[in-house]
Amino acid sequence: RLQQTAPGLCNLDEIIRTGGGHHRDEYGTAVAVGCDLLVVGAPHVRVGGSGTGAAYVFARNQGGPEQWDLVKRLTADDPNRSVAFGYSVAVDCDTIVVGDPLVGTRERRGIGAAYVYERNYDPDHPDLPSPDNWGLVRVLMDPEWAAWSTFGRSVDIACNTAIVGAP
Repeated sequence: RLQQTAPGLCNLDEIIRTGGGHHRDEYGTAVAVGCDLLVVGAPHVRVGGSGTGAAYVFARNQGGPEQWDLVKRLTADDPNRSVAFGYSVAVDCDTIVVGDPLVGTRERRGIGAAYVYERNYDPDHPDLPSPDNWGLVRVLMDPEWAAWSTFGRSVDIACNTAIVGAP
């Protein structure tokens, strides 16, 4: 984290890491910050025995003033299909979008997807608030299901509108 000390000058104030990481996890491939939240993508973190990826959600002021603490580790809804979950990330207050441009099927690889999560949401009980939970709301996929479209290679969100790139 950089902290401005004077106009045009910044100091490195804090390095935010998760425990037990490995350089092959590619932690920090994508980062997004908004509304006192930080999301860090690690598209090759091992989940369930394979390198399917994760996105780490940090909240400011959780463990003390101006500290960033891990509040949730997001993973793909189907780790058997996921390949690079966390390759791209975006956050807009209570909504997070995580891209996996390589997810697909055996017949069509690299279709890609973007996963939309909401704060205080539980997909098993959508009508009940679930404090401090980040629940999967929707999976967005390329409507044409084109192999190697890499849908989800870039993502952004603002004002309840998600944008997903497929170069």
